Amino acid sequence: MANAGECMAKRSVGGCVCPLIVMPVCGKDGQTYDNECTMKCSGVELAHEGECKVSSSTEHACICTMEYNPVCGTDGHTYTNECALKCNGVQLDHAGPCHTPKVFDCPNPCPRTYDPVCGTDHVTYANECEMKCRGVALAYAGECKSKRSVDGCVCPLIVMPVCGKDGQTYDNECTMKCSGVPLDHTGPCHTAKEFDCPNPCSQMYNPVCGTDGVTYANECEMKCRCLNGLRLRNRIPAQKIYFPGVLQWPTTANASRREEQNWPMTENARN
Repeated sequence: MANAGECMAKRSVGGCVCPLIVMPVCGKDGQTYDNECTMKCSGVELAHEGECKVSSSTEHACICTMEYNPVCGTDGHTYTNECALKCNGVQLDHAGPCHTPKVFDCPNPCPRTYDPVCGTDHVTYANECEMKCRGVALAYAGECKSKRSVDGCVCPLIVMPVCGKDGQTYDNECTMKCSGVPLDHTGPCHTAKEFDCPNPCSQMYNPVCGTDGVTYANECEMKCRCLNGLRLRNRIPAQKIYFPGVLQWPTTANASRREEQNWPMTENARN
């Protein structure tokens, strides 16, 4: 026995002098180092403590890129990419780094203030206390700017408004479809035009055609039912209304009768 305690000799690694202590760590390059000092002196970040786990079947066959696209293995360790994980004989738990253990003394309870922060797990927390109590580090202040989930759908945060058949404006077509609503038109839904309706409207019959394709008895009736930006398309002179009831689209036969009897046609009938 030379002496009690650590060996006093030092090992030089890339200009660094490290103690001769064997406390193996695994670097993000997939290599096992004697200790954290020798790993850092080699310019490599820590993957996990302990030796790198390499399965016997892949020990000499695995060649992985240096791409850093971290994944978390079922062993609770973060690997540089999925290839490195598989080369260590570990199954994938989830994409992204493993969650760090809780290292925060939580007050009980956290304050109920809403001061949102985004964690490294891409989850928005009500405040930093809530985030830290779940052992998550801060990514940035404010709500996460990741993709938006709508009823199980994940949609991009792109604002290209569309109007659904339910009269609601959606950020984009994806969020609309994920809500199970068919498209009415691109662009935001038109807000209803405010109109001070007399109660009741006059009974005067002076028909007008709205942009919804419906004929109203007069402009007052149309405006009082002003929904989704309904506007006046054209007026229909009263003298051109020849029969009561619903206008039927002409067949070939009655179209000929219309021409023979020289019935005038409204703009809607022509279209």
